Formats: sequence, structure tokens, C-alpha cells
Amino acid sequence: MSPQPALAALIRHVRAELERAGKSEAALDARLIVEHFTSTTRTDAVLDPERAVTPAQLDAVRAAVE
Repeated sequence: MSPQPALAALIRHVRAELERAGKSEAALDARLIVEHFTSTTRTDAVLDPERAVTPAQLDAVRAAVE
């Protein structure tokens, strides 16, 4: 994953990580985790999927998924 991913790319990455971990609701969980730590909504992801994620937001998401 690039150092500063876009919102949609981060959601996809987190979903893949959760799927590898065997989470049954990986898509929903990924979206909720990313939305929480980036202060975004589903609407933001749909209308602005290339929105930049800050390094601090990325670190928070990574810590939550570990």
C-alpha cells in the first residue's frame, strides 16, 4: 500500500486484511473502521473515493486492524 492511500484504496486494503483473518463481515467491518478513524462517511467514499488519508489516520487504521 502506498504511503498516503486514497480512501477507497484503504477500505479495500482493510477489507482484504480482515478477509485473510477470516472475518465474516469483512466488508462492513472495513468500512466502519475506516470511516471511524478517518471521520468520513459512506457518502464520502462514494462521492470522493480518491480523498487523501492523512498519515495519522492511516496509522490509526493500521493499529485498529492489527
